[in-house]
Amino acid sequence: MPHKRLYAPPPKGHGPDRLAAAMDPASFEEPQAARPLTEAEAAWLRARLHGRLILPGEEGYAENSRVFNKRYRPRPDAIVNAADEADVAVCLAFVREADMAFRVRGGGHNFAGYSGGPGMVIDLTLLDTITLDPQAATVTVGGGCPQGRLGDLLAQSGFHLPLGDWPSVGVGGYMQGGGYGLTSRSFGMNLDHVRSLRVMLADGRIVTATERENHDLWWAVRGGTGNMFGVVLSIQYGLRRISNLAEASLVWGLRTGAERAQAARVLLTLQRGYMRGDEVPHTNISCMAMFGLNDDDPAYRGPWLIVDVDHVGSEAQMQAAIAPLLALPGQVPDFDFDRLGRGTEIPPLSRHSRYVTRDLAPADWDGLLEFYATTPSTLNTLYIQAAGGPLNAIPRESAAFIHRSAAFLTFLDVFWHDGAEKEAALDYQARWGALMEPFWNGRCYQNFPDPTLVDYRAAYWGEAFPALLAVKQKYDPHAVFRFQQMLEPRPGDPDEPPVWPPRVVESLRRPIAVA
Repeated sequence: MPHKRLYAPPPKGHGPDRLAAAMDPASFEEPQAARPLTEAEAAWLRARLHGRLILPGEEGYAENSRVFNKRYRPRPDAIVNAADEADVAVCLAFVREADMAFRVRGGGHNFAGYSGGPGMVIDLTLLDTITLDPQAATVTVGGGCPQGRLGDLLAQSGFHLPLGDWPSVGVGGYMQGGGYGLTSRSFGMNLDHVRSLRVMLADGRIVTATERENHDLWWAVRGGTGNMFGVVLSIQYGLRRISNLAEASLVWGLRTGAERAQAARVLLTLQRGYMRGDEVPHTNISCMAMFGLNDDDPAYRGPWLIVDVDHVGSEAQMQAAIAPLLALPGQVPDFDFDRLGRGTEIPPLSRHSRYVTRDLAPADWDGLLEFYATTPSTLNTLYIQAAGGPLNAIPRESAAFIHRSAAFLTFLDVFWHDGAEKEAALDYQARWGALMEPFWNGRCYQNFPDPTLVDYRAAYWGEAFPALLAVKQKYDPHAVFRFQQMLEPRPGDPDEPPVWPPRVVESLRRPIAVA
């Protein structure tokens, strides 16, 4: 039986001077002084909005200004709970005229705090409609729809779409960065299922982007990350039908050197059989090295290696597919996941990711688990998400998500409650990065933004960056949509047109088709 997620579970896998301040990589870690809206500005907005305008000091401000990662404490000048698309247009008109920084927020789960900040926050959570067309096997969702609601409806209707297991994550941001789902190894990323997009540009025009219409924008939004080209108002997905989805969670201990050596054999087995080709295309694997959270139950403190399996097929088919794992010694029988305990509040955190293409030797897997055992906090969690299979078979040029050759994605979450713990946590994370350096292919998952990356353009987008930059300059020529890791030229880079992907290059020559 699959365990319940613990403490910060990921999707299983899993604006002049004021604008310059907003672009400081550390700008949200401490609260920023806000420039209050004038009475005339607030009145102008309230006379036009159908949704709610919330200003500092007003009821609901504290709750609506928070972002998921408590490391960042933004103090926006204004928050608008947009009730409809017209409200989004009003907000964009206002921030352009006022020359005000802004962010577009769906679920607010951006790990680097980019969904909050000074200026205005345009909150899309009320744009949460879901329209299912069973005959066409499509679903159209609002840009602020939470993936939990979408997943529940699809499950009840017999349809499937790769989604993660954190219900409150907004589909719009999740999709724009990639969207690892529980079945991504079998069916690709969430963005691979997008049929069409409705996007509001900075000047208020609404465009439709599909494989044939505004193809360049359709390509770029899917992987270029949110708050980049325009506001995604709605998404239409193509759906699948699956008859069965079997799940299992296997556990090995990490408490002693001998246990860690055995767990390293598990990871080696996963590498050899579940991270490359399509021998088991319907078997989706993710791993966590983690501690239990119940101080009153020392038997379950761990640490543990938990291997989660989501298999598209029957229980018997899953058992056959994971037989090499089940045959390995040391698995903890009858593991009671409820005894691990659950965190009541997620403290500040930092998440760094690395894609790995090459194979690790047995000693390398040993070293990784031995390193985890030195963690300064039992909250810190190491994840390994198997790739390969159909996920990697999708053509690299099909979307701005280019990570189609990795064997796995690994990422480390570190947590803290005070300054001393923060220093230790970030030092541990930096040392993990150094440990992974020989295996890292230079790429990172853009949905886990890392403000410390020296060249985020290469890490997130690689050879897709020139085309993405050209799409940005076409659809947002004045760079109204801005944040710390936006699409902008590297200092000193030559101004050369993109040459890849060919269909995007061709589409860039055409004028924008407006709905």
